Amino acid sequence: MENNNNEIGIRKVRVRISEIIYSMSEAEKRNLLKGLEKWQQSTLSDNKIGTKEVHARISEIIYSLTETEYRKLLKVLEKWQQSKPVDKRKHFRKLTSIYAICETTHCYFRDFIKNISTGGLFIETGIPLSINQELFITFSPSDSGDPIKIAGEIVRRDPKGIGVKLYDTIPGI
Repeated sequence: MENNNNEIGIRKVRVRISEIIYSMSEAEKRNLLKGLEKWQQSTLSDNKIGTKEVHARISEIIYSLTETEYRKLLKVLEKWQQSKPVDKRKHFRKLTSIYAICETTHCYFRDFIKNISTGGLFIETGIPLSINQELFITFSPSDSGDPIKIAGEIVRRDPKGIGVKLYDTIPGI
């Protein structure tokens, strides 16, 4: 019976490792592969191999691990996953470059929306704006579309621009 319990346990470990790896970006998977190969004293990877080869090599290394190594890898991956910032966005973002006319109670400017979702957007700008400031935005999502006028609140500011949470959702984005 103990062997059966160990088999169930190792299956859960393998599934959890797969879930974590599936959630990684391509760059994170390449870094994982480098770490695994270092762990295995192997140096087969380089940046010239394709996505499929990265996935295949990760799988090959992982499935050659002992149960103890599996458990150790799971601890490392879970620690890595917990250290990542939580994405608070509720909606998928679409990368774009849309000309926008923006207005606050104190200024008027024109810049570009760099990503957009139904609930928010990021405007690339050098204008010094404040968090919690209300912003009115007018833009056309396509050349033939009618302009959209929408309002939101600045919730994030960084050197490249501002993140705006919209008061209403944008239909069709």
